[in-house]
Amino acid sequence: MTENRNREILEQYKKGQTLEQLASFLSVTRSRIQQIMARELEKEIILRLNIKRELLSRDERKLLKLAVHEEIREISKRRKENEFQNERNKLLEKMKDSYDLQNIENFFTVSGYAKASGVSFLELKNIFQKLLILLITEIRIDGA
Repeated sequence: MTENRNREILEQYKKGQTLEQLASFLSVTRSRIQQIMARELEKEIILRLNIKRELLSRDERKLLKLAVHEEIREISKRRKENEFQNERNKLLEKMKDSYDLQNIENFFTVSGYAKASGVSFLELKNIFQKLLILLITEIRIDGA
C-alpha cells in the first residue's frame, strides 16, 4: 500500500471508521489495518520528536512501541467519547422536542423518562450504561 493510503487509513480511523469498515473496504484483515495504523503512528511520533529510528537503542524502540500503543488507546478513548456525545446530543434533541412540563411525573421513572424523551427503554438503558463506563474510565484515569 502507498504511504498516502496508509495515512488515509489512520485519518479515517480517527474520524470514526471502524477497523471492520476499513478492512472490508480495502479487502484486508483487521489485524493488517492495526499494523498499518501502528506504523503510521510510529512515523508521527518520530517526526514529532525529530529523531531517527535507526539511531534508537533497543530499549528506546520498546519505549517507542509503548508510545504508539498509548496513542492508539487515546484515539480509541476520543472515539468513544465522541460516540457518547453524539448519542447524548440526539437524546437531548429528542427530549427538547418532546419535553412536556405538564407531565413532569414522566421523568420519575426510567421508562417514563424514555417515553417522554421519545426513545425506547433499551436505547436509554444503553446510553446510561455507556455513560457509566465513560465515567468509570475517567475516574480510573484521573485517579491513577
